[in-house]
Amino acid sequence: MSGHSKWSTIKHKKGAADAKRGKVFTRILKEMTVAARMGGGDVVGNPRLRAAVAEAKANNMPKDNIERAIKRGTGEIEGVTYEELTYEGYGPGGVALIVEAMTDNTNRTTPEIRHIFEKNGGNLGTPGSVRFQFERKGYFAIEKSAVGEDKLMEIVGVTADVKQFGVDKENKPGFYQPYRQKELAFMNLVVRTTTDPAMMIPALRSRILSVDKFTAITRVRTLNDLVSESVAQPRFYTLMLAIFAGIALTLAAVGIYGLMAYSVSRRTHEIGIRIALGAETTRILRLVVGHGLALIATGVVIGLAGAVALTRLMTGLLFGVSATDPAVFAIISLTLIAVALAACFFPARKATRIDPMVALRTE
Repeated sequence: MSGHSKWSTIKHKKGAADAKRGKVFTRILKEMTVAARMGGGDVVGNPRLRAAVAEAKANNMPKDNIERAIKRGTGEIEGVTYEELTYEGYGPGGVALIVEAMTDNTNRTTPEIRHIFEKNGGNLGTPGSVRFQFERKGYFAIEKSAVGEDKLMEIVGVTADVKQFGVDKENKPGFYQPYRQKELAFMNLVVRTTTDPAMMIPALRSRILSVDKFTAITRVRTLNDLVSESVAQPRFYTLMLAIFAGIALTLAAVGIYGLMAYSVSRRTHEIGIRIALGAETTRILRLVVGHGLALIATGVVIGLAGAVALTRLMTGLLFGVSATDPAVFAIISLTLIAVALAACFFPARKATRIDPMVALRTE
């Protein structure tokens, strides 16, 4: 009886070990087949296939199994064809997710992935819906038994958005890691002080060198200097545009003044008759300014249409404001109208002082 129990225990353990080994072999065979189909059967020239073959050998997979998997991937022999599919969607709270799956039946896998998303409060998206938010950095393989999932994915805090690569760049998803988990050849040290930052530099240098006298300390700057440097080029472009805009506004005002003065001189006879017939000063002002206002309104409408069409060229120079901000367009339009009305006023006032007798003698 004891012998039977012992044999049953051995059989059970062997069965469990074989099942576990079979799962590992199946996963590696799928990986080798897909790698060979996507990158060719050359183990040396295909890094993904080379890594899969190395894992297969580490798990004592027979050489014949490895060769057959590669040949199935390259199409040299028939067999089950595996495909690597990528799904995109949103998880709980609108978190963007990318799921990579390897399957031999896409008709079965897609509904299963959709069910997983919906079961956990998410939804499966269309291709390209979230991929633009991701950038492949690498691949991490961690033994399941090494650490629990909760501990591995523990989030210790959430920070606000940071302009890491420039104030004109969009915020990208990121995370902070402890220095001991990812050591670099250099690092940035940020220090906050309530005094003049320049006065703290010697003390900071002394403190750092007291810890490691071989540390090279370079590019010591205040945060204001760093921000100023990052916007130096856009600031220069904006200044040049402002100068040219001021010149254009001055030329426009001079042009409107010249046009209205010429119009008044051409209508001197008409204005003299109106004054002789009893036209009031305010009526003459409205006549001249109204004519100028009609021209101004037409110019503003055409200018706004052109500005909206060309605003995409200004996007790189704007921070924290839309290129088609209604308030900006309203202020600019009112400024142009005010300048144009001022340019019309002086010829209009001159028209009200025309002597009717002199005007009537004018041809």
